[in-house]
Formats: sequence, C-alpha cells, structure tokens
Amino acid sequence: MSCYKYARLMHALLLSFPQRFCSRLWCWSPFAAFYFLLHIISPYFNTVVLWFKSLNVLLLIQSKIRAFRLRATFDHRAWAFQRAFEGARELVRYSVLNTLRIWSSDWRFKGQQIPREHIQQAYMSAPEDLKLAVEWQLRWDTAAWMTADFGRRCHEHLRKEDAGIEQEILTPEQFQVDFDAASLSTQQSVLLTFPSWMEKNHGVQWPMPDRTNVKQAYETPTLPLKGAVCFVLEICYETLGFDSARTIAVVKRNYRKMVRSHQLEAREWDAKGQALGLW
Repeated sequence: MSCYKYARLMHALLLSFPQRFCSRLWCWSPFAAFYFLLHIISPYFNTVVLWFKSLNVLLLIQSKIRAFRLRATFDHRAWAFQRAFEGARELVRYSVLNTLRIWSSDWRFKGQQIPREHIQQAYMSAPEDLKLAVEWQLRWDTAAWMTADFGRRCHEHLRKEDAGIEQEILTPEQFQVDFDAASLSTQQSVLLTFPSWMEKNHGVQWPMPDRTNVKQAYETPTLPLKGAVCFVLEICYETLGFDSARTIAVVKRNYRKMVRSHQLEAREWDAKGQALGLW
C-alpha cells in the first residue's frame, strides 16, 4: 500500500472514531498524525519536488553566471595589463620584466627571463602581490626594483606623501579586515605598538591586546596611535612596534633612501638601454 493510500485510510479511521477517543489516539499514535499531515500535503508533493529541482537548477545557473563574471573580470584585467604594457616606455617595460624575474616568492616563472610575447601568460600565472607590483609600475610610469610586496607598499606610501595625500585612518571594520589579512609578524608589530606608544607618550601601562580584541583596542586610542598602527599595516612592517612619531619618521627616512636608490638604479638602466640602442 502506498503512503498516500495509507494516509487516506488513517484519516478515514480517525474521522470514524469518537472525538474523545480520537484525541487520545493522537497522543497515542504520532505516526497517525504524521500520515494525516502527509495526506494533506500529498497532492502538492509533485509540485514541491519540481520546485526543489528548479531551485537546484537555478542555483547551478547562478554559480555558472558568477564563475563567468569572475572569469570575465580576470580576462579584462589581463587584457588591461597587456595594453598598458604595450603602451609603456621601454624603461618601464624592462622594469616590469625584471620584477617578474627577480620576485622573491615562489611562483611558476620565478627566476626566468620572460619573453615579451609571453608577458600576458606570465601575468596571469603571477600571485596577486606580484600582479599589484607590475600594475603599479605601469600605472605610475615608474621603473623600480621590486622583489616583494613590501617594496611596492613603500613606493606607494612615499608617492602619496610626495603628492600631499594624507595617510588614511582606517575605520575599525577596515582595520580588522587588514589586520586579519596581514602576516603574523605584521600582526605582532601592530599589537606591540599599542603598549609601547601609550607608555612612551602618555606614561600609561597599557596591556597589549591580543588578536581577538584588537578591533576594540583600535577604537579607543588617540588619533596619532591609530595613524601608527595604520602605517604598520600599510607597509606590512614586521619589526618591533612603534613607540613614537619620531621612530616612524626615522623608518620613513630609511625607506625614502631605499626608494631613492631604486630611482638611481632605474636611471642606470635607462642609460644602459639607450647606449645599447634598446630604446
């Protein structure tokens, strides 16, 4: 006997019993209640099944659309890079190819001299931080010696500083996102900055926050301290935390010297390229 016929039989039996006995039967037999409910919904069973099937198909279509959009966005980014590379100065092209070759982290083409006709393939295989490094050079028409994401971050920070752009003070939510994305060494530098800064500048013994409550710690301090920890995250600083604006200024001077040396090296590349008739 099918479930549907059994439910109809149980329903008929329940209706034939006296009301008082029927109420006891409901308590006595949960299966009867279940089959009675089944009797009610059974006419709509096929509709429900079809609805779930259509829902699964819809979810599959949506996932395909998302994958297609993601692929289209990635392809657009790769073609934009290719166009920017082809339109760049020869010196900047050389810098991009050199960055792909000397990048320190492991990736598919690490240490290889990449032919220009394979630049898009190399770009598509590159890790995200390497993509950002070569995109930065093309965007700002700047040749630079970059072997890691730290170099790009230093160049970008000093570029903004030279352009008169004030350092961004992150919202607590964005601070949490950037903190979670940072390396453990950078996170430790952020955590150490809080007590070091408070003791040096305010004479207060401030407990070092941990990784679970760093957002709450960021919401309470003064603006200069917020600027200090934002600077740590911006450049992915991985040494001891900062205790004052003076120590930050010293670090920035050292970074500026490093960037200057990169600029001098780029001039040497340019001179050699012109001497060899490469551009």
